[in-house]
Amino acid sequence: GKGLAKELLPFMVDLLKRQQSLSALTDSEAMAQGGPDVIQKLFKSVPEEFFEWTHKDMFVALLEVTPLVTHARLVSLALSIGCSVPLLYRIVLPNGNMGLKMCLDGCKNVLGCENRPLVLSCGTSSTVNSGKSDLMGEVFGLGALSLSRSRGLALNSSSPCHNLSIDLLLDAVLSQDDLFSSFVMADAHGYSSESFGFCVTVGVLMSVASITIIHVSKFDFTEFGDAKKELQKYCDCALENARRFGKATGSCLILVWRNYDEKDRKRFEAVESSWLQNLLNQADGLSVRLAKIPNFTKLKGIKKTLQLENLRSLF
Repeated sequence: GKGLAKELLPFMVDLLKRQQSLSALTDSEAMAQGGPDVIQKLFKSVPEEFFEWTHKDMFVALLEVTPLVTHARLVSLALSIGCSVPLLYRIVLPNGNMGLKMCLDGCKNVLGCENRPLVLSCGTSSTVNSGKSDLMGEVFGLGALSLSRSRGLALNSSSPCHNLSIDLLLDAVLSQDDLFSSFVMADAHGYSSESFGFCVTVGVLMSVASITIIHVSKFDFTEFGDAKKELQKYCDCALENARRFGKATGSCLILVWRNYDEKDRKRFEAVESSWLQNLLNQADGLSVRLAKIPNFTKLKGIKKTLQLENLRSLF
């Protein structure tokens, strides 16, 4: 009843906002109680994988045990307290294999809001575990996406639901001028050309996104400056969507060259002068931009600030 829900609300908020794996909590308890042996005795019947669960895994587990009619309310609650919610996530199928599931009933109202443009962030396999979410969190001010490793919140964690998933987050601010002060961020994790469900979902999101950000690296281009198959598929999808749905000129495709080094200059220039120009010639009604950024995790102080300002200027 309503009384029980009210009583449980603080625990629900704690569940949704818990961004450390349970192992971080048990490690602290072990130190307090006299060593890891104590924890092993207390939780000897609990599978090891459980201790690597994050808030995302807990929320997915909650979705799996609650009726579909309640998913929209659960998603609304999570978003209202600044948490990201899984649009697409991995689950264990009855046959024991990993599969993908979509929380469409819970997220359709979020994606269908005309007043909130969609920004999609995705990447090629060469940028997996490169801190895409960290970078987007810094650029857009998305606290739920920018998970500080100093707090034990590594994005490339052993969370079973993380890889090949897509999270949504609301109401972030891009700049002090409130450009896109209210929008939906779709943050795609991982990449697999063999995962039909993941690729199709990313393609559909591209078709409705105002801005699509594709994280790339030097490994996505040949030495002559041509895009390799994986990246070309992404770009072909963006071009096809622009043609099919008559995208307005406000729609934008941004390629962010990650971990750029001066050794990459020749290849970068070749990409700019040949492949990118060819893409621009085909991109009727779609703005295409290419940015470069060095190893983001190593940037400090003014260098980091300048790189973020350069990226923000693309929007």
